[in-house]
Amino acid sequence: MAAAAAASTPIVSVPEAPFAVGPSAIDAETAQRILSRALARGGDFADLFFEYRRSASIAMEDGRVRTVGGGIDMGMGVRVVVGSAVGYAYSESLEVDDLMEAADTAAQIANAGKATKVGLPKRKRPKSRYPVESEVVDMEGKKRVALLRRADKAARKASRKIKRVDCSLVSVHKEILVVSSTGAMAYDQQPMMRIGVSAVAKKGKRTEAGSS
Repeated sequence: MAAAAAASTPIVSVPEAPFAVGPSAIDAETAQRILSRALARGGDFADLFFEYRRSASIAMEDGRVRTVGGGIDMGMGVRVVVGSAVGYAYSESLEVDDLMEAADTAAQIANAGKATKVGLPKRKRPKSRYPVESEVVDMEGKKRVALLRRADKAARKASRKIKRVDCSLVSVHKEILVVSSTGAMAYDQQPMMRIGVSAVAKKGKRTEAGSS
């Protein structure tokens, strides 16, 4: 029972996104101000979507590492809905003035002349659906290369006809914060990874390829 309980505990839980922790963290009051600005000209609904992505990638071609990459992307999108019409704007900066400017842009879709009132959002943390002990994006480069070599070896082991194998590994640490004018405010972390393998088989003059 203890082991089962430990396995269900979300170990990846320390926020790193600037909108979740630190001087640029978005609290309920700041979110309320931005949403109120977005609905200053009226509207049925508005929401904010903050996203932070830290990624790492490795590609191996026929047993050799060819490309290694990584980066950090972050921004906020604001949406205003009026009937069937939607206004949208985006900001890569978390400076409040820039977020307000994005809200003003999205608000242009509305022209009711009367602001829609926005209450103070209430923060909630969804249940963890994907607890992990460690994230692939944080693994040492040599360990991620070792995963690709295992995939390469497994593909070649399937048949002597396999003449070429290409593998890729993309891993991402993602954090999101969603706030709506209905009062919902939810933060979540999403550790993700994708491994892809393609193989080329030859027999005589016939060549075929497959991927997974």
